[in-house]
Amino acid sequence: IFCIGCKNKMYAGANVFLGIFIFLIGVPSIHAQVLVSRVLEKLVGEVVAGHPMVFAKRAAVNEAVVGVDAAKSQYWPSPSIQVTQLSGGGNSTSVMLSQPLWTAGRLSAGLDGARARVGSADAAVLEAQNALALRVTDLYQSTLASRQRLVALQAGVDRLKELGDVMQRRVDGGVSASVDYDLGTARMA
Repeated sequence: IFCIGCKNKMYAGANVFLGIFIFLIGVPSIHAQVLVSRVLEKLVGEVVAGHPMVFAKRAAVNEAVVGVDAAKSQYWPSPSIQVTQLSGGGNSTSVMLSQPLWTAGRLSAGLDGARARVGSADAAVLEAQNALALRVTDLYQSTLASRQRLVALQAGVDRLKELGDVMQRRVDGGVSASVDYDLGTARMA
């Protein structure tokens, strides 16, 4: 989704927001969490609005809209010009307009089909945007979970160091055997 070091301004802006987002995840205040939420919302908005997959889906919508216009034009008469060379050396030019009187529903079915393709193309745009938003929020969730795991692991290591210091003081004071300290040190390793 992201382009690190890209010259594309659209992705460069997304990278700035990603950097701010990752920085703010580590800040535990409620204000920072609200800020993270806003940054995440803006990041999702930029990715959803500027991703090439969304541009391609929007181009398909435009193509389907042109198909509706083409289906509507089938209701109008079609012009034709015919030039015939006469046996005497002259030319005969005929200009005609032709329009079927009854098509057994072919024209209205074509128009309905074209409109259905527009609806399908619109749904494809929303589907692509949803998929991208889910990918960005999945990144958010993974980053946040990893950060919290790191914080929990660091707290565990700090606690083990504190307990190791306590055990060392107990061994130095003669209250505990050195085997207890060795056991605690082995668990930290």
